Amino acid sequence: MTKRLIVNADDYGHTKGTSEGIRRAHNLGIVSSTSVMINRPAARTELEYIKSECPGLGVGLHLVITTGNPVLPPSAVSTLVRPDGSFHKLDGLLEAIDRIDIDQVSAEWYAQVELFEKVTGQLPDHLDSHHHASYFTPALLEEMLLLAEDVNCPIRSPLNKEGDQARSFLPEKLAGQSIDDLTALIDKFSPIRPKIFFDNFYGENATRITLMGIFNRIETADDAETFEIMCHPAVVDDDLMQASAYNTGRGNELEILTGPGLREELSRRNIELTTFKNL
Repeated sequence: MTKRLIVNADDYGHTKGTSEGIRRAHNLGIVSSTSVMINRPAARTELEYIKSECPGLGVGLHLVITTGNPVLPPSAVSTLVRPDGSFHKLDGLLEAIDRIDIDQVSAEWYAQVELFEKVTGQLPDHLDSHHHASYFTPALLEEMLLLAEDVNCPIRSPLNKEGDQARSFLPEKLAGQSIDDLTALIDKFSPIRPKIFFDNFYGENATRITLMGIFNRIETADDAETFEIMCHPAVVDDDLMQASAYNTGRGNELEILTGPGLREELSRRNIELTTFKNL
C-alpha cells in the first residue's frame, strides 16, 4: 500500500530568504507544500515566484495572529494588537487570550483568505496557523474549522501528533489545559486532514536521522495512509535573524531536506509525496 506524505514548509513570505529556501527545498529536496503568511510584506512578491519556479508546490494559508501586522486596519482588531498596531507576540497573546474578541479573529482570518485569493487567484489548498494559535482555545479552533468549511479545504491537526511526545503543540502556559474540547470539535466538524502529524523535525532534532525515523514509522504504519511533516527551511538572511528566534536552525533544515538520496529513500519505502489538495 502506497503511503502519502505531505512535507509542509511553514512561514512562506516571512522573509525573502524564507521564501527562497522553501522554493529550493521543493525543487531540490522533498518539500511538497507550503503555508503562506499573507500578512507579511514579502509574501505578495514572493508568491509570484511560486508560479514560475514551483508550479507543483501545494500552497495553503498560515493563519496569523502572533506576528507582523493585521490585514485589516488595527482599529478593527483592537483586541489582537499592541499600541503600535502590530499583532501581540506569542507571549502577549497568551496574556490577552481571555480578552480577545473572537469575532475580530474571524474577521481577520477571513480577510487573510481574501487577500490570499486576490494575490494568487485561487483559494488556499489548506489552513494551518502560526504557532498553532488556532488550537489555543476551543473558540479559536472553531473559527478555523468554520473557515475551512467555507473554503472547502483540509487543515493541519497537531492533535494527530507523533514524534517526540515530550514536545507539546501548545505553549507551556496552556499545556496543562484539557484538549478534550479541541478533540470534540475535530470530531464534530470532521475536516479532511493527514492522519498523523510529525513536528519533531525541528531545532536540534532537525537531522537526517530524525527523517529516517519518520520514514520508518510511515513505512511500517498499518493505522494510517496519510501523513504530514512540518518543517521550516530557509536561506538565513538578516531579515530572518531579526524576525524570528528560530533562524540559523532553518538553514540547517534546508541543508537536510535537500540532502542526497531522500527522494530515492521515499520511493524505496513506497512513500509518495503529495499535497493537501490531493487528500
